[in-house]
Amino acid sequence: MPLGLIRNIKNLKVPSNIGNCILLFALGVMMYDCYHEVSKNGAKLEKAVDFWGLSSYVGIVVFTLEGVGLFFDIRHSMEKPKDFKPALLNVVHCAVFLYISVGFMGYMAFGSKVADLLLFNLPMDNDFYYSIQ
Repeated sequence: MPLGLIRNIKNLKVPSNIGNCILLFALGVMMYDCYHEVSKNGAKLEKAVDFWGLSSYVGIVVFTLEGVGLFFDIRHSMEKPKDFKPALLNVVHCAVFLYISVGFMGYMAFGSKVADLLLFNLPMDNDFYYSIQ
């Protein structure tokens, strides 16, 4: 269902919180697995920057931080719209920090053999990791 058809944003509160909890849990599992891999096999830092992959990076960042279209609706539905900017900055900073730290740990753990999605580097022989994927 297109989000533009939802008239009351308060209806998205519970599903959004559930989705955020699932996302944080999956990020925590990936961080744990990457930390375990680094502690077992050491860091595999080879080439830090690949300028040929810059366009792919920009696409991933835009996809990750999408949702800008909801900002105006959320701001207008707030009791104090002037408090929106600090809240937005805190949320974006936390999200960027989480994604950068997971990406950095994934690259340290798997080096150039890291999959396009870090989830694909989780061991598939374990049912728990399979359910995360």
